[in-house]
Amino acid sequence: MSQKPDRLFDVVQWQQVFESADFCLALSDVATERFVSVNSAFATQLGYQPEELADASIFTIYAPEVHDQVRELLVDLDRKGHIVYESIHIRKDGSRFPVRVEATIFRDSHGCTAFRVSTSTDISIQRMQAERFIRYMRCQNAQLKLYAAGYSCCNELLDSALEEAVALTESCVGYIFIYEEDSRLLTLYAWSHAVASSFTAQVERGVWELDGIGLWGEAIRQRKPIITNDYVADNPLKKNFPECSLLLERYVSLPIMRSNRIVALVGVGNKEQPYTEDDVRQLQLFMGGCWNVLERLKARDELMAVKELAESSARVKGELLANISHELRTPLNGILGGTQLMALTDLTPEQQTYLEMIEVSSAHELSLITSLLDLVSLESEGIQVAEQLFSLVVAVEDVIKHYRSVASEKGLRLLLDIAPLTPEQVIGDSVRIRQILHSLVGNAIKFTDQGDVIVNLSVVVEENGAALVRLTVSDTGVGIAAEQQKLIFDILTQSDMSNTRQHGGLGLGLAICNRLVAALGGRIWVESTLSLGSTFKVELPIIVVTNERQWTQDFSVLLVENDHLSALTATGLLRKMGLAVTVAVDAYEGLSIWQRQSFDLVLMDIQMPKLSGFEAVQKIRQVENEQGRKRTPVVAQAVYARRNFHESFLGAGFDGLISKPLMRADLEETIKLFCR
Repeated sequence: MSQKPDRLFDVVQWQQVFESADFCLALSDVATERFVSVNSAFATQLGYQPEELADASIFTIYAPEVHDQVRELLVDLDRKGHIVYESIHIRKDGSRFPVRVEATIFRDSHGCTAFRVSTSTDISIQRMQAERFIRYMRCQNAQLKLYAAGYSCCNELLDSALEEAVALTESCVGYIFIYEEDSRLLTLYAWSHAVASSFTAQVERGVWELDGIGLWGEAIRQRKPIITNDYVADNPLKKNFPECSLLLERYVSLPIMRSNRIVALVGVGNKEQPYTEDDVRQLQLFMGGCWNVLERLKARDELMAVKELAESSARVKGELLANISHELRTPLNGILGGTQLMALTDLTPEQQTYLEMIEVSSAHELSLITSLLDLVSLESEGIQVAEQLFSLVVAVEDVIKHYRSVASEKGLRLLLDIAPLTPEQVIGDSVRIRQILHSLVGNAIKFTDQGDVIVNLSVVVEENGAALVRLTVSDTGVGIAAEQQKLIFDILTQSDMSNTRQHGGLGLGLAICNRLVAALGGRIWVESTLSLGSTFKVELPIIVVTNERQWTQDFSVLLVENDHLSALTATGLLRKMGLAVTVAVDAYEGLSIWQRQSFDLVLMDIQMPKLSGFEAVQKIRQVENEQGRKRTPVVAQAVYARRNFHESFLGAGFDGLISKPLMRADLEETIKLFCR
C-alpha cells in the first residue's frame, strides 16, 4: 500500500518534467505507431497544439519521401534500444525542416517493448551552415581550377567559368555578356549550348543593345543582382526580349563591377529549386575571382604583345647590327691577324715600328667600332654573361701590352703591379673583363699628359674557391671634380664635354663599363682630385681554378671559315700553338670533312653563304644522335657585337663562343677549355 503514493508521485513528477521541458519530447506506442503524448515544445515546433497530436500517427510529422526510411530505423531501434538519426519533419502548414532525432525504447516488466521516447532538434541552421560551407568550398575549388588551368585566351577562360557557374548554382543554362557602359552594348562571350541553340541568329550576331534584351538586362539597369523564380509569369520587363525557344522557369542575373563600372553581365537559369540570396553570393564570389584571373590574363596578353613587338624590333636591330659589325670588322680581321702573325717573325727595328703603328691604328679603330656597336647592342639586347676558363694574368698583360706604345708616345709610364700569389687560371667572362680594363686604361692614358698610369691586379680567394678580382687604374691626369664623379658613368657624359674634343673619343667607355660591371655582379667607382689625377676601382666575382689544363700536339681542330683573311689568320695562330688544323671553306665542306674524320674541336663561323653555322651545327648534332657518335665540341666564331646572344648559341647546339677578330690569348683559353 505504501508504494502506491510513491508511484503516483513518480508519475506526476515525470509528467511535470515532460511538460515543462524546453526541448522537444514525444511518447509513442510501439504497437500502434501512434503518439501517446507530446510536450508543448514538440507541438510548437511542428505548428500544432499538443492535443492535436495525441493519438495521431507518428508518420504525420514525417515528410512522405522518408516514411520507408523511418520504418527501417524503427526496426533498428527495436533491436538496439537506442538510436540517433537525421530526417525531415513536416509542419502543419506543409513546410519542411531537417531534424536530429534521438529515440529510446522503454520495455515492460516482461521485457516486451512498450513505448518509445524521442527528442527532436531542428538542425536547419546547422544544415544551412554546412551546406553553405560546402558550397563555399566548391566555389573555392572552382576558382583554384581557373587559377591553375593556364588558359591561352580569354574566351577559353570564360567558357570554363560559365560551366563552373552553372554547376555551382545547380542550374541548367547560363551566359556571360561583356558590357560597354558608354555604348550600352552587350557582347555575348560565353553561353551554354541550350542558350546558343535557342536563338542561333542572335548568337551569330553576338551584340545587343541594352534596351533590346528585356529582363535579362534588368541587373544592369538596377546595378544589382536580380532573382526571378517565376519567370513564366507576366512581367512588363520582358518586353523587347530576344526571340528564342529557350523556356526559362527560374532565372538569376548579376552585374560584374570594376571601379564602379559594369563590365559584364552573368546569368544562370532553370535550377530545380528556387534561387536564393545564397546562390547570388556564391555566383558573385566565384565570378569576382574569375574576373581577377581574366584581368591578369588580359594583362599578360597585352604584355606578350608588347614583348613580341619589342623582340621583333630587337631582332631586326640585332640582325642589322650583326651585319654592320660583320662588314666593319672583316677588313680589320685581316689587318690585326696579319700583324699578329708578322710579330712572330724576325723584324728589323724599322719594320717593328711600322708594325706597331698599324697595330695601334687598327686597335683604335676597332675600339671605336666596338664602343658604338656595344652601346647599341646593350640598349637593344641587354648583357649576357659567358663564363669560360682563361688566364687572368695573361688577359691583363695583353691589355697593358696593347697600350704600352700609346703611353710611350705621350711620354707616360704604363706600369703593371700584380699582387703575389695571384692565380693563373680562373673561370669568368674574360672578354668583358678585358673590355672593362681596355676602357679604363685607354681613358687613363687619354686624360693624362705627364706622369704615370698604374694598373694593380689582386685576387682575394675564399675557402669555397670563389674569389674577388680587384682592378685599380690610377693616373696623374686632369682629375674629376667632385660634383662630376657620379655623372661620368652616364652615357655621353665626361667631366667636361670639351675633353671629348680635346682628347678624342665618344664618351661611351665608362657608361659601357658601368653596365658591364653591374652585369658581372661587381661594382665600379672612382676616387679623384681635380688636377691631381684619378683612381678607378673595380671589384668582380670570379672562380679560381687550381688544376690548369694543357693541350697536346695531337689536338686536332677543324676550322670552318669562308673568309680567306680570317681563315689565314686563325690557321697561322693555331699552328703556332702546335695544333693540327684542317680548313673548310664553307659549312658544306666542313660537314663532309667532319663526317670522314674525328676532331677534338670545331671552330665554326656563323655567317656563311648557303649554309650558316647555326644550320651546320644542328646537322652535326643530328648525325651524332642518329649514329651514336661522341659529341664533338663546336665553338662559334662571331663578331663581338653578337656576343650578347651567347645563350642562343648554346641552345642551338654550340659549346662555346669566341669573338672575332681572333686573338691568340682567346684561342689559348678556348683550347684549354676543351683539351683532353
